[in-house]
Amino acid sequence: MHTARHTSLFTATAIGISTMIGSGWLFAAYYSAKYAGPASIFSWIIGAVITLCLALLLAEIVTLHQQRGLFARLLTITHNRDCGFIIAISNWLCMVIMIPSEAEATTQYISTLNSHWTPYIFHQHQLTIIGTLIVFLLIVFYGFINFWGLKSLAKANNVITVIKLLVPLITAVVIIATAFHVHNFTAYKGTIAPYGIDRIFTAVTNSGIFYAFFGFSLISVFTKEIKNPKRNIPIALVLSVFICLMIYLILQVAFIGAINPTAVNQGWQTLNFTSPLAQLALLLNLNILAIILYADSALSPSGTGIVYTGSATRMLTGMAKDRQTPKFFDDVHPIYNFSRRSLVFSLLFSSVMVLFFNNWQKIMVVVTVFQLISCVAVPIAFTKLRETEAKQKRLFKMPFGKVCSFFLYLLLTYLLTQAGTKALFTSLILHIIFFLFFSISYYGRNLQKIKNAMKSCWTIFLYLVFTWIFGYFQDQHLLQKPLVLCFFLFLAVVMYYVILRQKDYHQKTME
Repeated sequence: MHTARHTSLFTATAIGISTMIGSGWLFAAYYSAKYAGPASIFSWIIGAVITLCLALLLAEIVTLHQQRGLFARLLTITHNRDCGFIIAISNWLCMVIMIPSEAEATTQYISTLNSHWTPYIFHQHQLTIIGTLIVFLLIVFYGFINFWGLKSLAKANNVITVIKLLVPLITAVVIIATAFHVHNFTAYKGTIAPYGIDRIFTAVTNSGIFYAFFGFSLISVFTKEIKNPKRNIPIALVLSVFICLMIYLILQVAFIGAINPTAVNQGWQTLNFTSPLAQLALLLNLNILAIILYADSALSPSGTGIVYTGSATRMLTGMAKDRQTPKFFDDVHPIYNFSRRSLVFSLLFSSVMVLFFNNWQKIMVVVTVFQLISCVAVPIAFTKLRETEAKQKRLFKMPFGKVCSFFLYLLLTYLLTQAGTKALFTSLILHIIFFLFFSISYYGRNLQKIKNAMKSCWTIFLYLVFTWIFGYFQDQHLLQKPLVLCFFLFLAVVMYYVILRQKDYHQKTME
């Protein structure tokens, strides 16, 4: 029987690149410059280093556990179903909300293609009714591409990826060749970091940098559908991160150098664009480039949205296998090797999200919080597996893996605090609501089992409360004070070891 399982290293790498070069490349250079000025270059490097470390840790885990939707199931594998659900739902939520975010990015960009269209599509920094309808149609299109499995997704995505690699590179080179003001890098306050070191880290979280790089994780989602995953997935993870870093760095340098020096006399935060790169190209009289950028604003986010649709579908199926969502979603098509029920539900849920987030930046900040929480599970799961499966053969082994995991956990936790109180509190409330729904639907009226479920994951909720509290300190500019920072790091270390030792209070082990 024909299946859609065997896809190549190129396809695996293309999945990573396609998701990392989506709406992020169209907006992140602009927002990171507003947050950190020219020092945003360092923000990209920090984001890439974090991503590369996460990718390498995940690569070792993949060689031990080749499972559908692995990234969302890490703590289910290493701890218990209840712990795993919190990370899984965080992961799934960020994937699902990513779908409308990419559609909104396209809609927001094309709204400035014609000045007469703008008020009808994107007005006062938010989508209109017509703009919202365009987003809905794009989401339906993403689902249509995914309906026949990974083969059809791969055929569309491989072609899109090649184009997505070329357009940012051409854009950066043309902009640099046309207008490049070297003194822009120290124009404001005479320094490359006019807003301080802490804003470099804030930009990683709040300007779309981590949001852009998060696409690396989606390679592992398709583990069972990629040929020779033990070899191809580690290579694809590293290769895709490195390629995207090079593209984003040259693009950020081009954006900073091309801005008219008078535009930043009062600071980089005064920049005001709706479609940043396209509008910049028009200001430089690069009309052909502007047309290409407007065209790519439809292609790049759509390529990413297509892959995220497939990823969210497979994650929901993986959660159903772990009995974290109804068994209804574990109905895998015998030919196309994925659940169409999961696909339809993911599309419906993502469509509802459009009604709550009416521009790209609002979605990006919320999604980044869910992404960071999901990524915290990687160093935790890695260290746990090094302890519990130390004798298992690993075709790939991360050098200094446990040390890297520890420091990566601390850095991810610090970045979470940069998102601010509002986003962190929203995340905490949503996790509580979804966990209560899961507990009641899975354990029924058995109060003892519900109590055991809560005891089996209390450390994760304590961690979410911990980051929320220090997010408040960050909002009050207290986290930069040495004493507060040391106290934060001490508590973060305590949380690290407490989560690692989280017990499963259910008598029966997970099936």
